[in-house]
Amino acid sequence: MATPLTADRLLAALRAEGVAVVEHPGWRTHHRNHKGAWGPVNGVMIHHTVSSGSAASVALCRNGYASLPGPLCHGVIDKAGTVHLISAGRANHAGGGDPAVLARVVAEDYGDRPPAPRAHDGSARAVDGNARFYGLECVNLGDGKDPWPAAQLEAIERASAALCRAHGWTARSVIGHAEWSAAKIDPRGFTMPSMRTRIATRLTATPGNPRSSPRSRRPPRSPPRPPGPATNPPAPARPPPLPALPRRLLLHRPPQLPRRHRHGPEAGRRGLWSVRRRARPPMDRGRPALVRRLAAQARLPRRRRRRPARPHLLGRPEGPVHHQEPVTPRTRDRMEEPAMSDAARRTARTVLQTALALAVLLPALVDASGVPATLPRVAGALAVAGAVTRVMAVPGVQALLPRWLRTEPPEGRP
Repeated sequence: MATPLTADRLLAALRAEGVAVVEHPGWRTHHRNHKGAWGPVNGVMIHHTVSSGSAASVALCRNGYASLPGPLCHGVIDKAGTVHLISAGRANHAGGGDPAVLARVVAEDYGDRPPAPRAHDGSARAVDGNARFYGLECVNLGDGKDPWPAAQLEAIERASAALCRAHGWTARSVIGHAEWSAAKIDPRGFTMPSMRTRIATRLTATPGNPRSSPRSRRPPRSPPRPPGPATNPPAPARPPPLPALPRRLLLHRPPQLPRRHRHGPEAGRRGLWSVRRRARPPMDRGRPALVRRLAAQARLPRRRRRRPARPHLLGRPEGPVHHQEPVTPRTRDRMEEPAMSDAARRTARTVLQTALALAVLLPALVDASGVPATLPRVAGALAVAGAVTRVMAVPGVQALLPRWLRTEPPEGRP
């Protein structure tokens, strides 16, 4: 028998045990103390709400209904493991029960279960349980199919252990509603002996820490090994060497092909010829790595080299050619003509122009005997020579002249 906890002590006990708590408005003064006694308290009673949804279940337990006004418990435990505090005094949750069960709970001397109840609410021998127990309503349909999440079961365990620790009780002070009244079946979905075992295990641990069950205890650490003599780590094992190539394969010489086929597509493995032309060290069984490297080089394909062009055989100057004209009969004639320097071309042009001028002037020199009479003819000859010079300088006429009579094009023009 103990005095009920005040609202502050109840809240502190739950938080000290690591319970997630939500305080609803007016929970400290929302109770049924004006209808009956509250205390002395002797234990904790677990119920299921026969409802779903946290908000609807909390509203139902806080307000009650027409035949049973609220509050219907002190805390509502939802599926997520949160305890919603709605009352800190007398609540309509336990009703009447068997006095023999109350005596065994007060003495905490029963075994796995308290004795089966034979009384219920309204019977002649029933005892008021609302004044003797804290009530915890758990959100569940109570049909045996609605699951109980692990977080919700852990919250039941922590909240019950918090109240038992605050009053100095053992786990036998926590019972289910079905263990108190013969007319009740809750909670349905887990067994109260298993829950009392979890609560008892938690009470042996520090408040707020995980329960020290045999499964969660760590095995003792083995003592450290004494330092032994310093030893070097073993060296990694080397892979076995590759077998040496047979000598008959190393000295095998492929058949010679004609020279015209050595570098053509008929040669097959062209890389073999380039390797054979190099100076190779003598084959030795003592150097298998070198032999394997030479064999690998022989298997690599080798790019074929293109022979450089020889433009001097075609009459063109050696060096890079930036522009090449198409080969026509006229360009072929120009390519076959011998090259002439610029001074030689200018001299040839002057001699040709002078010869043309003398040919025009020759009749005047024969017929006339005096210089004054032949002066107009000399002027005409000079004019004809100048005209011929200008006509020869025309680009169209230049293309008709042989190469040795052309002038060099000005720099910057083709």
